[in-house]
Amino acid sequence: MKILFVCKHNRFRSKVAEAICSKIVNEKKIDWEVKSCGMKLDLMRPYVAENVLNALKEKGYEVDDEKSREIDDNLIDWADFLTITADNVNLESFDGRGKMVVVWEIGDCDESEMDCIRKVVEDVEKRVRDFVELYIEKF
Repeated sequence: MKILFVCKHNRFRSKVAEAICSKIVNEKKIDWEVKSCGMKLDLMRPYVAENVLNALKEKGYEVDDEKSREIDDNLIDWADFLTITADNVNLESFDGRGKMVVVWEIGDCDESEMDCIRKVVEDVEKRVRDFVELYIEKF
């Protein structure tokens, strides 16, 4: 199965989900591919914030690619499953694409708010673990 995590800018929530899911599927030896992207790049900050990287490291996760990636038709076509990790993504982009779509509606944080970032990382980790357990036998 090919999973694409999507948020607004691919700087936080989708990158966190990708890092966590990638580690879990590697540890469990599940044959899934995982990527992430944003609906639109933040051209002033096209990277994962240092505090996000630090919060992930505290929990034993790493981001493979700290550069943000913008969604395009090739990524949507590649994915079997789209997981929207943000609360501010327009879902019309995915209508009629024949993809399985899950929306988690996770709020954003300022990159300086370490407590908020940690809470979001915890939330995403739980959702990813639940997602993997739910779909591990189906795909």
